[in-house]
Amino acid sequence: QKMMMTDPCADFCSTYENTVETGDHLDAKKGPIWLLGECFELDKEGGKRKLKEVIYSKLWFTYRKNFRAIGGTDYTCDTGWGCTLRCGQMMLAQALTWRHLGRDWRREKDLSQNHVYNQLLGEFLDRPESLYSIQQIGRHN
Repeated sequence: QKMMMTDPCADFCSTYENTVETGDHLDAKKGPIWLLGECFELDKEGGKRKLKEVIYSKLWFTYRKNFRAIGGTDYTCDTGWGCTLRCGQMMLAQALTWRHLGRDWRREKDLSQNHVYNQLLGEFLDRPESLYSIQQIGRHN
């Protein structure tokens, strides 16, 4: 199934957020931090920068509101009950990112040319036709 989007970045930004903090709180940290099996030595040159790049590259799905109702229900918001589904989406997105882009892939500032990433991201949009949307996960059969 091929996902067609006129402006994938705009569609993404209107639905999801991928935030990374400034990282200022990392300045006081010492020693290693482990994230998904990768060690980041914060005391060493470039350690904090590398950690920020990895965090910035993770897809972040959080509570949403005003999406199309999940089939057979009136739910258009997942606040208060959707955390497990969103966590599942994030784990699946991470696995698919590693599978299709590689474990060392890092997000760039301009994603408009990264068709694989945009295709993957489109499968998680909160739309019934998106393969891994909350509507697909929560639909009634």
